[in-house]
Amino acid sequence: MQKFEQKKHFRKALGILLFIAVVFTAISPTVLSAEVSPLYQHISTLGAALSINSSGLATSSGSVLPSTSNSTTTVTVELQRRSGSSWVYEASWSNSGSGTRTVFQSGQRFVVRGTYRVLVTAVVRCSTTNIILETATRLSHEVTH
Repeated sequence: MQKFEQKKHFRKALGILLFIAVVFTAISPTVLSAEVSPLYQHISTLGAALSINSSGLATSSGSVLPSTSNSTTTVTVELQRRSGSSWVYEASWSNSGSGTRTVFQSGQRFVVRGTYRVLVTAVVRCSTTNIILETATRLSHEVTH
């Protein structure tokens, strides 16, 4: 009878361990993906920022540091406003550069009350062939004015 009880407890413990292993496996990729930055092939860093002062002047900015020397990079900074569950275009600014120098662009615009964010898009092209090597996007945090 004692061996039967030991087997029963062993099976129960094994079942609990198996359940924990399955749960951990199911959630660990989600946890890990939140901690890992996107990997780019031709971009070292990509940034987006937004601030709105008390007068409603929104300053939108974006920067990209390309990692490919034989390239031309364009950065576009787009200010967006939340409208219900969607985001609508408010304004945009662009700038280009070549080589591995940081390309920066900022713009300012007065905004009405609402929630805003900035979408930064970087396009890296080969300087000699004009073929797109990489396109990447980055969102700023949301700011409510």
